[in-house]
Amino acid sequence: MAMTPNERVLDDCAHTRVGDVPPVPQSVGALFADLRLTRADDVDRLRELLDWLIHHEPSKRLIRGLAREGYAGLIAEAAAKR
Repeated sequence: MAMTPNERVLDDCAHTRVGDVPPVPQSVGALFADLRLTRADDVDRLRELLDWLIHHEPSKRLIRGLAREGYAGLIAEAAAKR
């Protein structure tokens, strides 16, 4: 069975098969890495994080992590805009 380049790595890293929906990040660090926000300033980080939260359903684990990091208000704001 031949593998395509996108199917080489199917462990718990960020690689997914072509056409598959990537899994929801389970940690704040993983979410920031996925959104390329690890080095973003606060304004960009808040804007992009709010947009992501409006369009995606975060896991309970991610919600707890975001609340611990001080983003509880953003979670509530996103829920109100859904």
